[in-house]
Order: sequence, then C-alpha cells, then structure tokens
Amino acid sequence: MSLNDYIARKRAQTGIETSPSEAESAASPPVSSGLKTGVTSCAPDKAVKSALLLRCWNREVWGFPWPCLTEAHFTPADSSNADSLCLAFGSREVTLRGRNLAGLMDSVAQHLLCEVREVPQEHMTPADAESVAPVVWEIRVCERAK
Repeated sequence: MSLNDYIARKRAQTGIETSPSEAESAASPPVSSGLKTGVTSCAPDKAVKSALLLRCWNREVWGFPWPCLTEAHFTPADSSNADSLCLAFGSREVTLRGRNLAGLMDSVAQHLLCEVREVPQEHMTPADAESVAPVVWEIRVCERAK
C-alpha cells in the first residue's frame, strides 16, 4: 500500500475531506519515483494552513511557516522558457521554476498553497506536458543575500 493510499484510507476513517486539487493529484498516475507532480492548494472553505511544504524530487522535504513569508515575486518565462516564483521566508529564499506559475501568486498571497511537488522535465508525463496546471520542475532553497 502506498503512502497516498494509506493517507486516503485514514482520512476516510476519520471523516477528513480531501480538497478537489488533492483528489486530482491522487488520481494522477504516479511518476517513476513514486512522487506525484503538481501543486496542492488548500480548500478555500478550510482553515488556512500554517506552512508551505516543498517536496523535492530527491525526497528532501522543506516546510516554511506562512507567517515568516516576507516577499513574493513572479517572473514570467524568459529565454529559458521557465516561469520563476521567488518566495522569501526569513533568512531563506525559495525559487520555484516551471510552467504556468502566475496563477500561484493569489494562493501565495492568501496563504492557501499547501504543497508543491517538484518533477524534473525529463520525468514529466505527456499529460503533465499538455496540462495548463502549474508544473514545477525545479525547487531551489538557499540563504538570502544580506
């Protein structure tokens, strides 16, 4: 049984509802490492989540508390054909690179973004490539310049 199946079963037993974006994510075919691609937003009628989880392709997971967000900046695709979304959390800077990231700014501003899962371009499925949903192929976390 996969972790997602286990979580879904526990949620069903405890009566916790799955948001539509989580259900879509769970229904999508898994990529070769077992990680799923995409972005999960919190359901608007649920309490705002206190942190943003970043799940990297190498299985590294970062958690950033929303109250520490000091700045967000979106840059549209340039010659590299990648949108860029930079988020500053205290002394750390998070850079998300991918496609269709402009729509994430509203979720960031309202602290409704729950989870971002990275998938390198070479591991994207044809469905990911054709999707209009946000796709993140690089998550970079570093110390902010002082």
